[in-house]
Amino acid sequence: MKRIGIFSDFHTGHKVGLTPPDFWSGGKKITNRLSERWEWFAKSLKDNGPFDAAIIMGDTVDGPGVKNGQETILNLNQQVTAAAEIISRINAKKIFMVYGTPVHTTAGGGYELEKGVADILGVEIHGQIWINADGYILDCRHHPAGNSQVYPGNPLVKERESNLRWAREGVQKESQFIIRGHTHRMYTVSEPNRWMGIACPALQDYGTVYGRRLSNTVHMGWGTLDISKGKWPRWTVYEAPRKKEVVLSL
Repeated sequence: MKRIGIFSDFHTGHKVGLTPPDFWSGGKKITNRLSERWEWFAKSLKDNGPFDAAIIMGDTVDGPGVKNGQETILNLNQQVTAAAEIISRINAKKIFMVYGTPVHTTAGGGYELEKGVADILGVEIHGQIWINADGYILDCRHHPAGNSQVYPGNPLVKERESNLRWAREGVQKESQFIIRGHTHRMYTVSEPNRWMGIACPALQDYGTVYGRRLSNTVHMGWGTLDISKGKWPRWTVYEAPRKKEVVLSL
């Protein structure tokens, strides 16, 4: 069996992002939450590794904090170093990376912060990648398709149809697994034994200023794709414990 770990949306450096211990800051309330998430993450890696490969699905850093209300607790150099440390702790024989959202991952002058992370690790990073995993093609990109009046529908189904069109053009390989990040919301769509679309959970918790305007649920976790000979690959998600909201009284 081959095990692929898939990790998305660390948002390292944000006060509810995934951040390793040497970089905790921001006061007791923030560091306590950083500690809780990190302890869960470290244990989940230990319990479910090692990995034949790890795919890092973008937004490894939170960046300048333009979108998240200046809630960052690390400067940009620290974010890059901390994100590289997180990935280095994933016990994988090979690491693949894709770029995330520019508002999070681009600094002044257009410098790609995630290129800095990849350079520290000595790996390549691309906008979109296709990986041959024991004959199954994995199509990996940070952003899923959006909604439109012209072409409504499930984003992962649209991504599948786009892949088939590109395959007919001879540009992309027809892919059995369409893997996307960005939404911080996990779900799958599939035709059994033919293809599966995977929307990845995030490794940033909920509780951002930007998140106050959103109603969608947020899922925190990561997943594995297990590939065994003669069997359709199995996708499994490892979720972080949820923080329950308090009901106020009159």
